[in-house]
Amino acid sequence: AKTALVEAKDANADTSVPDLYKSAEEALNTAKTEMDNGDFVKSKEASEKAKQLADEAAKKAKETPAPKP
Repeated sequence: AKTALVEAKDANADTSVPDLYKSAEEALNTAKTEMDNGDFVKSKEASEKAKQLADEAAKKAKETPAPKP
């Protein structure tokens, strides 16, 4: 999931689809928190969600030009 998030950022997802990118970041943070809490099932679920959202963000970012500053 972390690698997918880096790839999404590299595709400028943080600027072209910021809401989707932020959702992926939040899901990854949830996965880390659940791992720290020892809830490996919830951690895995959140990690899978983060990867899915990051992959979707990267795809949409590549299809959507970044907004002009």
